[in-house]
Amino acid sequence: MDRRIPPKDKEGKPSFVARNATDIFNRGDFVTMFWDGRVMKRKNGKFLAPVNSTNRSLDIWSPAGVLLPSNLDSALAAQAMFPPTSAVEMRGDFHENNLGNLKKWEWKKIWNGLIERILAIEEYKVLFQKAYPNVPPNKLSFAHAANALAAFEIEAFTLLDAPFDKYLQGDDDALNVDEKRGALLFYGKANCASCHSGPLMTDQIFHNRIVPQIGPGKGRDIPPAGGLDGTWDAGRGGVTGWTEFYYCFRTPPLRNVEKTGPWMHDGAFKDLIAVVRHELDPKNSAFNYDPSQNLSETYVDACRLEQTKKIASLAKPEEIVPISLNEKEIKELVTFLKALTSPSLDDLVKLIPERVPSGLPVED
Repeated sequence: MDRRIPPKDKEGKPSFVARNATDIFNRGDFVTMFWDGRVMKRKNGKFLAPVNSTNRSLDIWSPAGVLLPSNLDSALAAQAMFPPTSAVEMRGDFHENNLGNLKKWEWKKIWNGLIERILAIEEYKVLFQKAYPNVPPNKLSFAHAANALAAFEIEAFTLLDAPFDKYLQGDDDALNVDEKRGALLFYGKANCASCHSGPLMTDQIFHNRIVPQIGPGKGRDIPPAGGLDGTWDAGRGGVTGWTEFYYCFRTPPLRNVEKTGPWMHDGAFKDLIAVVRHELDPKNSAFNYDPSQNLSETYVDACRLEQTKKIASLAKPEEIVPISLNEKEIKELVTFLKALTSPSLDDLVKLIPERVPSGLPVED
């Protein structure tokens, strides 16, 4: 199946993945992955998170229970373990391959099946032996593949040559006047840096920004006591089960943000200026949201006013205080955000291989 074409649901309508795919720029130092932070690396190297637990002192391996391998090098490697387990992302359905017959929670069986499939190809076996010369072939696991994927992503997608990077390195001419004014707004009046902080431009903390819920949502994954159907997405609350985290999503990093739309966890906005306007006044933006602006008409029916009201009711008042900027300032702020774009993005096409060891076709 061509994965660019959304699969059909039982009614024959396109079936979409619940959340917007996150980018992988400059993720080597991240300690949380996914919009809801369900992969989180502690200082002791363990990957932990509370999962639907009322005991907040209880550490539970996340998100695959005690099955998450202990030999993962980073949060990025842990993240790489999961897209191949999703039927709608990479694993496929029961009629497409033998792993499609497994249940989504049969993590170990899926990972074992994947590494067996990979090592059945002689060229991959040779490459793995070169990458892990001290690991016997029969001891290789999908965690080794995930570590290799993460190492590649860190090497290829850590880009530090944006105009703002050069300015921080001492080149005063790297930013023009409007970009500098936008930076002053970002770190000052607009208060963006209160969440988009540090070199990663994210506090890696979860906030309810009253993002309009569109698309299929993930409501089936959270406790039914919440009264939420499948079109809802409780975000971090769906991982913890705690009400105060409902509709909270991790602050997204802003590296190359100009090129990573549509924006927000569900792709609610396809215009960067609209994102800025929303962040400046979340409640007003959400209550006046026009769902027809989205990339897919299929999403329009899934955007409901009652959901927006519920999401807004649980937002922390101090986090949604409106900030007033005039049109000139908004444009300057967006101009600064574009100065976070790395010119090396144009060179990433070089990463596309001419062939892969499996012999499967490489898409253009």
